[in-house]
Parts: sequence; C-alpha cells; structure tokens
Amino acid sequence: MFPTFCVERWRYFSSSPGDYWATIDDMILYGGDASTVDLDAAPDPLLAKTKQIYAAFLNGALVEGGQAIDGNIVQTSIWGAQLYEDSHGDTYEINNTIESIIADSSAVAGWNNVKVLNLWRNANCTGDVQSQLVMTPVPGAGLLGAVGLGLASLRLRRRRATADA
Repeated sequence: MFPTFCVERWRYFSSSPGDYWATIDDMILYGGDASTVDLDAAPDPLLAKTKQIYAAFLNGALVEGGQAIDGNIVQTSIWGAQLYEDSHGDTYEINNTIESIIADSSAVAGWNNVKVLNLWRNANCTGDVQSQLVMTPVPGAGLLGAVGLGLASLRLRRRRATADA
C-alpha cells in the first residue's frame, strides 16, 4: 500500500473485493474532469503543479504550524492544480500555504517521477475508474555512481590478480 490521492474529480474507486487493472502514464485517460466517461475525450495531461503537490506530500513538506495539512485540503488543491471544477462550476483553488510550499525546490524533490495510475475494471483497459497519483522509482545518481564505482573496483581487482600471477 502507498499513500495516494484521486486525480479525477468525477470518477469513483471502491476498495471492495475485485480486480482492477492499471496503466501508468503522464496522462489521465478519458478526461479527468468530466462527470461521465467520454471514450472520445482527449487525455488530460498531469500538470506540473499537481506533480509538485503530491511530491511535497510524500516528502513530508505539506506542514503548517507544525501540523500536516488536512488531506481534504491537499485533495482539493490537486483538483485545483488540474484546473478542475466543483459541482457549481467554480475551479477548485490551490491552498495558499501549499502554493508557497511547492515554490521551494527541496519540498518537491522527485516531482518529475509522479505519474498517473489509471485504473480499469477490465483487462483490456476499459471501464475507467478513479485514477490515482503514484511516484515511480527511478535509479538515482547515487545508485548509478555506486554501480560505476563497483564495476571500476572489480576491474582493478582483476588487473591486480593478473599482475600478481
């Protein structure tokens, strides 16, 4: 399990028993703001501010006055970042505190790795249900550097073993 937030405003997800299929993408398929599934709708891109809010949440940066910002405020800020509207046709707003937190690059570290986990009822990727935010792991520079050093030391050891023989 992992902490996540809903991306689509008018889709619903149930944790009741049953299988879901998933695809991971930078796009919210079948439009995330429509109240009905539109199979002809263009995919809705996951916007940078949405990614930054989720990254800041995962990084523990969404704090105000020593307390974590309420999850409902984070959720509506995500919908605001996606420019989605409420039932009255008003665009959701991003909480001012969240807006100022995500301006700090250290708070949103890894934000480019945030993706959409598009969920489906059927194996052929039909039956769109609530899509979620997910952070995809990618090898960091430290890991790649460690692998490179490991290979270099292995090569050096082989050279020494050959020279000693």
